[in-house]
Amino acid sequence: MKSKIHEFISSSKRDMSKTIKKQTEMNESEKGNVKPQFSSREYLSITELRKLSELNPIKSTADIIFQYAAIACAIALSEYFKNHFITVLCMIFCGARVYAMGMLVHEGLHFRLAKNKRANEIITKLVAWPIFINPTVFRKNHLEHHSHLHTHDDPEFERRKNKAWDFPMHPLRLILLLAMDVTGLSIPFFLLSHKGYVVAKENKTKKKFDSVRWVYYGSIIGLLTYFNVWFGFFIYWLIPAITWGNLMLRIRRISEHCGLTVTEELISRSRTTKANFLERTFLAPCNINYHNEHHLYPAVPYYNLSKLHTLLMQNNNYKSKVNVCEGYINVFKECTAGYSNIKKALNIQEA
Repeated sequence: MKSKIHEFISSSKRDMSKTIKKQTEMNESEKGNVKPQFSSREYLSITELRKLSELNPIKSTADIIFQYAAIACAIALSEYFKNHFITVLCMIFCGARVYAMGMLVHEGLHFRLAKNKRANEIITKLVAWPIFINPTVFRKNHLEHHSHLHTHDDPEFERRKNKAWDFPMHPLRLILLLAMDVTGLSIPFFLLSHKGYVVAKENKTKKKFDSVRWVYYGSIIGLLTYFNVWFGFFIYWLIPAITWGNLMLRIRRISEHCGLTVTEELISRSRTTKANFLERTFLAPCNINYHNEHHLYPAVPYYNLSKLHTLLMQNNNYKSKVNVCEGYINVFKECTAGYSNIKKALNIQEA
């Protein structure tokens, strides 16, 4: 019996290796060299697209205010109860709200926060600076990502050329990476990779903040010092951002573009994840889970992506091609699919 089990495990390993090799070859040959093909009229009419692309600055402004108000409420709750468990939950919630601000900055990069371009730029900077984002660099790299998705001209594709983004991935390795993210241990690697990435892709970007940004950060430092609230800043802003926010970043990037069978069609290069209330609150704010829809129609603001998804799913051609996953647990299952046979074999051995 034991010999049969060992033989089954060995066979499963060989099958898994072939799967990984095939996936890797596909990644290099297809994702790296074939530019995505898509026409905006393929699934929607011009009238439908224009209606969904209409901006509602009141909605986006209200969402920005909500993130700050929610953080303030979480801080008040934590300070009122002074319970370690409640404090940790509030820190996680604060991290999710800080990350949501990043998603609102992302909307600003696509000029979706305000109808007036100058107003959009001012709002984008005011949301980006508190979370230490340079929107000028972010926009250039992000728009290149959209234009050259899953090709060698895609900055995100080039940045993911390491074992941390090699899918399908062993479940234990994925768990280890997520653990490093949520504890903040992966932050140094993140900063190093993004520093080189920015220098390579944005040589003309100023290395120092402009004068207004210097004044902004100087004012924040002065206020934190004057009111002696540095501890609160670390507990409710910085630590949540580099722990839970960092975890959200990896989960989002995995769910959006990893573990997919890529073809020349743009629709094959992203994944939409159907998220429940808790997932939307702590993992996927601002409808970022509707990522395929966003790549196909980036002019549609985040608050209309759900409507866009519903409309597109009525198109049988779209429905037959789109990558839709029910929840983030299933995303992880898809991204570790090559290891299922070994898991079954180990279950047999335990039995």
